[in-house]
Amino acid sequence: MPAIESEVSLAQQEGVLFWILTNPTRIIGDEQGRVTSIECREMELGEPDDSGRRRPIPVAGTEFKLDVDIVIEAVGQKVDSDLIGRLGVETDSAGTIRVGEYGDTSLPGLFAAGDVISGGTTVVQALAEGARAAEGIDRYLSA
Repeated sequence: MPAIESEVSLAQQEGVLFWILTNPTRIIGDEQGRVTSIECREMELGEPDDSGRRRPIPVAGTEFKLDVDIVIEAVGQKVDSDLIGRLGVETDSAGTIRVGEYGDTSLPGLFAAGDVISGGTTVVQALAEGARAAEGIDRYLSA
């Protein structure tokens, strides 16, 4: 996945680990439905296709598990504005979700960060917003 070098560096400073050419294959949970790990498989670049792109292909026998307590799916490059509308949260004139200092929305218990509140900036900014929202969630659950 293409990335701006400065963003990668800033993300690493925030503690982000990058698993290059790794494909998540399964999310594993416990009896209470909490995530405990994610199963992955190493990939390698195959031969170039007609467009010249080398697509990742699985490497047999390279399956492994990572212990995790949360999985955040980030697929695509645009915000699902239909979902924002269905949630019924307050938005600004650009259609992004209005949030408080800790990512709290107008819907109690719902927190937001990243492109849905900023309209799309850097990964590092989204991570910082996510960290503030995590603090907000912790405060909310502890109240």
